[in-house]
Amino acid sequence: MFSSKKRTNLPPRPKPPTKDQIEEDLTNAPKRDVIFTLTASETTGIPVDQGNGHKPSTNRSERKRDSESPQEETDLKDITHTFQEAATFVEKNDEIEELMVELDERCEKLKEVGSKLQDAVDNVKKQALVALHGY
Repeated sequence: MFSSKKRTNLPPRPKPPTKDQIEEDLTNAPKRDVIFTLTASETTGIPVDQGNGHKPSTNRSERKRDSESPQEETDLKDITHTFQEAATFVEKNDEIEELMVELDERCEKLKEVGSKLQDAVDNVKKQALVALHGY
């Protein structure tokens, strides 16, 4: 009446890229790559940190640098913004790697506890058989 669907065996999830691979990708990526066109404020709603621990100023006179042309200022903002996004990406990747290690450790602990629990269940079964049958 009901047919069971065959489960598709998926290949294992690939390992995350290394820092060197990320840096290489960022170096080789075209300027119009999506990673460079998204802003942190667009994706998170939080103003982008300029790398000094302070949020960007909304005061135009504070933001403008006297010695730079508008094009240089735009280029500097693009470079700063790109660096900030790349740095955030690397931080998040590091955090993911740390969490993966922690998850692996917890998984191993669960396996150990599961094994001990199975041993305890087997021991209780043996004791119950001895109590019921006398051997």
